[in-house]
Amino acid sequence: MLLGQAIAVDIAAARKMKLGKRGLFLLFFASLAACGLLSSVGKMEVALPLLCGAIALGFAIAVKWRLRRRVWFWLVAAMVAAAQVWMVFLIPWTDRWVPAVVTIPIATGDLIGIIAILSVLECFFDGPEAAATVAAEAAIHRRSPRRRRPRA
Repeated sequence: MLLGQAIAVDIAAARKMKLGKRGLFLLFFASLAACGLLSSVGKMEVALPLLCGAIALGFAIAVKWRLRRRVWFWLVAAMVAAAQVWMVFLIPWTDRWVPAVVTIPIATGDLIGIIAILSVLECFFDGPEAAATVAAEAAIHRRSPRRRRPRA
């Protein structure tokens, strides 16, 4: 039950996150560099799956940023990245256009899977109390909508 609450809190936190201008520029230039590199190698068909996996992993790291001081967190992130790259090159991809209706649910499932893996390992390494603490802190720090003062 505590693990489910921790995952739900992380997903709620992910829904509230927004990407700023700096992040958009970084994402654009990283995508441009990745597409250029993959195009020169002749593997342009894997650009979209690799970028979706990288964005999902980066977003999961941003959601779980409170774990950044733990060595196991970065080891798991590296293993997830390696597994994603291995899977992308293992599966034959098409070089045709793929609609977003197909791509977005896959990327969302990838993100939720990564968050779930990190939450399970957080409960394993830090104990189930850590998940309860995170859920309690999130419940305390939730803001109610701001009420406007009536004008005089």
